[in-house]
Amino acid sequence: MKGTMSSSIQATWRRTFDPLSVPNLRLFFAGQSVSLVGTWLQSTAQALLVYRLSGGRSEPVAITACCTAVPLILLGPLLGSLTSHIARRHLVIATQCVELALAAILGFLVHAGRATPASVYILAFLLGCAEAIYFPAVQRLLRDIAGSTHIRSAVGLNAVISNIARFGGPTLAGLLIGSFGISIAFS
Repeated sequence: MKGTMSSSIQATWRRTFDPLSVPNLRLFFAGQSVSLVGTWLQSTAQALLVYRLSGGRSEPVAITACCTAVPLILLGPLLGSLTSHIARRHLVIATQCVELALAAILGFLVHAGRATPASVYILAFLLGCAEAIYFPAVQRLLRDIAGSTHIRSAVGLNAVISNIARFGGPTLAGLLIGSFGISIAFS
């Protein structure tokens, strides 16, 4: 009985991580990990920044979260069909470049002492717009790379990476901000 359970666990483990045997999926998951940790790091730092800029009020934190979420909710379904007609790899790269530029702009504003709640709201909204394109594109790209053989395990692995990033990004944000100041989170 004990040997059967052990071999069952090993088989499940093997199936779960089987997509990592595909070089392009390994590369995809590495990039996805960095991207998602960075997104959560930036989101955490934005919330802390707007909290500080507003003198410790909580409403601006909620407004910032809404500015990011509203484009995802409203535009996501519309822009999801866009990913069917444009090369997904290029779309993912382009949206990541936009997100990088938005983080750099916010980092510059913070470093220069010119960040305001309004500037954070605008940049959070633009980040939400980029993510409304990114998330459907990355899901379709994952399907393209994984193929029918690995798609179920690849989706599961992507979910694991997303959840780890949801923990790791804010944790990293806290460590970086505590050690080096808030502008480092946008660099």
